[in-house]
Amino acid sequence: MSTRRAFLKAGLGSLATAALPGCGGGGAPAGPGPTPSGPGLRDRAAARGLLYGGENQARYLSDSAFSEAFARECGILLPGLELKWNALRPTPQSFDFSRADALADFAARNGMRFRGHALVWHNALPSWVAGVINQGNAEQFMVEHINTVCGHYAGRMHSWNVVNEAIFPSDGLPGDLRFSPWYFWLGPEYIPLAYHTAAAADPAALLGAAGNEGEGGCLAGQR
Repeated sequence: MSTRRAFLKAGLGSLATAALPGCGGGGAPAGPGPTPSGPGLRDRAAARGLLYGGENQARYLSDSAFSEAFARECGILLPGLELKWNALRPTPQSFDFSRADALADFAARNGMRFRGHALVWHNALPSWVAGVINQGNAEQFMVEHINTVCGHYAGRMHSWNVVNEAIFPSDGLPGDLRFSPWYFWLGPEYIPLAYHTAAAADPAALLGAAGNEGEGGCLAGQR
């Protein structure tokens, strides 16, 4: 705990941050955070028209000092693990939103925006996927997943990372796409399908993507 507190006192230098366009997107407004001795990073960023935030996990919320500092410094929260397939889908038929909901509630209590990460990814798939999903049913599973998750948070989410790390030039595919399980099952059409499905399920949210670690990301939307 002391290590995380030290990082926060240094200005969240160790956490993932984002200066995102489209700050008028869906979800609750990013109002002022808890009052520190001076303006935090979220307020300094907001004064320049930027939305600054970081990654967090539900297991850290019990650390009151960390949580207070995170809310002070960040205007948007990105779940580190809680919205990935292996955290949400313990079985093919069931969803568990408890940990993700804890983060969403924390963000709402502190006037922060909430960013969904990630609806479709080649990593963090539950172990049951290998024996259940195939080329015949992959579209059904992906569309169901996006509809269920986006529907659960519709109107509360500022933005979604819809397809995570879809580019990987070393795989040698057209368009530099990654040869992910979703590409194997559905071909490159899985990407526009994912975005169209997410847009219909949560029309108020901005839709984004993220590159490989360190490569940044982007947002697109009506606002």
